[in-house]
Amino acid sequence: MTVRNGEISGNLTPPSDPSVPSRPQSFTGRINASGDVVLTYNGIGQQTHTNQRFTVAMTGRVADGVLTIAGRAGTSGRDFTVRMQCR
Repeated sequence: MTVRNGEISGNLTPPSDPSVPSRPQSFTGRINASGDVVLTYNGIGQQTHTNQRFTVAMTGRVADGVLTIAGRAGTSGRDFTVRMQCR
């Protein structure tokens, strides 16, 4: 993950799950001076249907060096939360 001038971007490959091939996923967004975060996550996985791509708007904040964001993968998808340690 890269944070520069309030812009967040990055790619991640989730840990391998036998039912979901590990494929890179991406996210982009913004963080304001108060630590509030809004980003778009482009993923693939079980949040909607196994091995289907999804895009979800996520919100959260950075506090004590940890970025915590949450969202719902579509109207019939699942709620999920992501936590990332920032350095």
